[in-house]
Amino acid sequence: MTEIVVKKGPSAASILQEVHSGPAFEEFLQSQKATATKSGLSDLGAYNLRASTTDILNHCNPHDAVSNRETTHLVVGYVQSGKTMSFTGVLAMARDNGYRVAIVLTGITTNLQGQTSDRLAQDLDCDPSEDRYSFLDNPSPNEADSVVKALRLSDKPLLIIPVLKHKKYLNNLTQIFRNSMVQKAMQAETVLIIDDEADQASLNNFGYSNSKKDEDRESATYAAILRLRAALSGNSYIQYTATPQANLLIATMDLLSPKTHTLLQPGEGYVGGRKFFGMDEGGVLFDGHLAIPIPQSEVYHRKQNPLKDMPESLREAMMMHVWAVVLVIKWYKRKGIRQLSMMVHPTDIISGNVTFEKWIRDELRVWSDSFDKPTWHQNHIMLLEQFERILPAALQFYPQEGRPAFDEVKCFLPDVVNDCRVYRITGESNDDPKGIKWDAHRMNILVGAQMLNRGFTVEKLATTYMPRHTVGQTNADTIEQRCRFFGYKMSYIESCRAYLPSQSIDDYKDYVNHEEELRSLLSKCSSLKDYEHSVMLTPRLRPTRRNVLPKKVVSSRLSGWLKFERMSGIKMVIENKSTIEDFVHHHLPTAHEFTFTNYDSHKYQDGEMKKHSLKEMSVNDIIPLLSDYTAGNFTDTITKSMLIRYLGYLADIGHEAVKVIFMSKDAIRERSKIEIDNDLWRVEAFQGRSRINEPDNYVGDTNIYDPEIITVQIHHIRIKGLPVSESAHAETYVLTVHVPERLATQYHTTAK
Repeated sequence: MTEIVVKKGPSAASILQEVHSGPAFEEFLQSQKATATKSGLSDLGAYNLRASTTDILNHCNPHDAVSNRETTHLVVGYVQSGKTMSFTGVLAMARDNGYRVAIVLTGITTNLQGQTSDRLAQDLDCDPSEDRYSFLDNPSPNEADSVVKALRLSDKPLLIIPVLKHKKYLNNLTQIFRNSMVQKAMQAETVLIIDDEADQASLNNFGYSNSKKDEDRESATYAAILRLRAALSGNSYIQYTATPQANLLIATMDLLSPKTHTLLQPGEGYVGGRKFFGMDEGGVLFDGHLAIPIPQSEVYHRKQNPLKDMPESLREAMMMHVWAVVLVIKWYKRKGIRQLSMMVHPTDIISGNVTFEKWIRDELRVWSDSFDKPTWHQNHIMLLEQFERILPAALQFYPQEGRPAFDEVKCFLPDVVNDCRVYRITGESNDDPKGIKWDAHRMNILVGAQMLNRGFTVEKLATTYMPRHTVGQTNADTIEQRCRFFGYKMSYIESCRAYLPSQSIDDYKDYVNHEEELRSLLSKCSSLKDYEHSVMLTPRLRPTRRNVLPKKVVSSRLSGWLKFERMSGIKMVIENKSTIEDFVHHHLPTAHEFTFTNYDSHKYQDGEMKKHSLKEMSVNDIIPLLSDYTAGNFTDTITKSMLIRYLGYLADIGHEAVKVIFMSKDAIRERSKIEIDNDLWRVEAFQGRSRINEPDNYVGDTNIYDPEIITVQIHHIRIKGLPVSESAHAETYVLTVHVPERLATQYHTTAK
């Protein structure tokens, strides 16, 4: 279950009210706590959930503040980390603080909408004797009287309206709230709007084209949300997401752009990217071997690799899942686990999912028939041998003491194979109309595409088989939302596996680094006004779908040489001279002479090299230098800002060293002024390679860097070509920075 930690306190300037925790929230909280018979929140987890819920609701308008401007608040969690519990807690605390109406935008699919609605009703029905809540799912326009009647109840319940995130249902709701009887019943009441998966569907799909063509078009769902908000005076819009890239990068003037935020941290039982891919700062979890590469020849692609037969890796994954059920439920009898699920997510094409479903059903049928034969039968013997070969891998992460031998657990295999239900989740009419009955069988296998993507919770998911991948560049938020295999799994983590293409594993590892950098920065911001509206990603990943972002999203690739050679006037020349001289005075008198003995990455000869001096320094010493150094134009300013942010992140994770080279030491190099336009010029900072064929020939400034860590070069120059009136200010400094390939990254920033 979820333990949510608030890492930051709310900014006093951004608080809109002071809320309290009352009986509704406390009873909900008590129902979520662990007991002797069920897992749940610890005392600390309950305390933290109360704190985070208070923080969120503090940033919302009070229930009677209809004259206030509407507000938008962003809540960022991890995938499968307990966001539903968080907004359920918000609803309970809203009841304690006098709110009468809350709308929950539950998702874009009916199965997700149903899953969320059912869970809300179940979790909030803590005390049937108290009428604290009333529910109205996806109301039609002729149900306005139901809203009125709910608002007239003497117990003053909170009316919760779960609604599908679709223009039809949103427009129906808007029509209800424009009804004169509803408006009269509402009187002076504001409304909370909770948007689950707020980066999906809610945002304007014409964000890019509008900024490019100076238009004002609106996609259907986005327009419907704006109409709904316009009908609700003083509403508070709470955006929940684990992938906030789109929300942070949309134009800041967009009506759905958040101004404040709460950052949720999961509890100790949560398994996310850092743990799953072997990158957790608190210790490596099984050395990252929970992720198993699918051989490239078995990676399904409907055009490039349309498999004709069931891939062997899928058969292995199914066997591993059978063993997971045997070990977790039958042998170790882990508390509270009655079933384990497997998710197969091969493609977004329904026909491809049908093919995988058939392979799985056929394989299970063969296994069932083989186990039904006499123990001496060849089919029975061969199948047992296959399962025996897989068992060591299935037991790999269990303690040596207590591990069963094959003969001790083989008796469970036939029962587990026969106690299995296969579901196809595609949104078509031939899906199971009654939904998934999780505990009806010991083993469930779900096959599907988009329906198993974001928001959908696969109960007790142990095994994931996801050959789906993108050949070229892909959206970071999309691949992260496919991680249904994250969640609260520590009670059976030894049997969790995710079968993925090698490229997908690399993408996820990259995403984990960038997710942590983003969360680290958000934790330090008191409001989103302090945030640069930037996200850091590997060049293989785009932050989100392009159509929702404005045209002015600047991409700053931090790789190789970053040269700050542009200048925008004499004032900048003078300021940078003072900045660098102050830095040199305080930090470089002790720099070493530049020779191959103390800078051996290139094994250079002596001679020209001895003009330079070198010092290894802390990242925290370089950040102030870059902060004070003036960049010549907007692009350089963004690049410098992102470099500072990246250096701060590297310092946070322990990459603290930077090499600083004072080029030519005390000598001043002359550089010509190169005109760009009337207000902007540049110089060429680098000195080229020596053309003299001698042992001590110069390799050129471009080759003077450390291939392992970031290198900063300081160039002392005199600018040639300045007017006579400005020639006295020709002496200045230029910075160049080299980011080695192993540390290369890219930032995407919304231009203001």
